[in-house]
Amino acid sequence: MAPLIIILSMVVAQLASVIVVLLAGSVPVFGAILSILLAAALGQLNASILTTIYGHYVDGRPLSDARE
Repeated sequence: MAPLIIILSMVVAQLASVIVVLLAGSVPVFGAILSILLAAALGQLNASILTTIYGHYVDGRPLSDARE
């Protein structure tokens, strides 16, 4: 389930970046503000994914704590 969430979040991030590009053409100030906010959000998402992968493969932590 965890890899599916990661893939889904990356697809949503790409769609959001396309929307920002489209808005930047019509309203430059609004597009610039959205671009900065999107870059910050994507930076947080990338850091989260990288630390999850590191914790799983290097530290040996499970990807989820779900009880089966």
